[in-house]
Amino acid sequence: FSYIYELPFGPGKPFLAASHGLLGYLAGGWQFNGITTINSGFYLSTSSDVDNGVGSRAGNEADATGSPANLARGDRTPFRWFNTAAFANPPYTRFGTAGEGVIVGPGSVNFDLSFFKNLNFSEQRRLQFRIEMFNAFNHVNLGNPSTDVSDTLHFGSIRSAAAARI
Repeated sequence: FSYIYELPFGPGKPFLAASHGLLGYLAGGWQFNGITTINSGFYLSTSSDVDNGVGSRAGNEADATGSPANLARGDRTPFRWFNTAAFANPPYTRFGTAGEGVIVGPGSVNFDLSFFKNLNFSEQRRLQFRIEMFNAFNHVNLGNPSTDVSDTLHFGSIRSAAAARI
């Protein structure tokens, strides 16, 4: 969502309305703007590179072991985003049993903020001073975890993040 708020300070505004001269000039004409983006994580599916010999289909689903796949929010780390013990390589001659979209990936949160100071010298002459902050709170937005059960080194871990500030 996007928002613009003209701050209520300076001549003709609710606060410091009676200020004139330098104080009125400095206090008035400010606005606060922002664009906030909040996304939930994508639903991810596991895969297995084991050739199951059934129609020579490589890259089939992993087997579900019956354990819960998603960890509690406080237990998730980039090194272990979901319960890897909930999945295994399927045995030769059959497809995996894990369902589609059983893992919830990390979401993203971004706040782009700005402060503007509008200076009006005359009807035709104006100047604007800006302060802009992209990803203002420096929140790390992680990429999706590896969902390939055959990748024993990286399975369940996150090895990427979105660009810090775009």
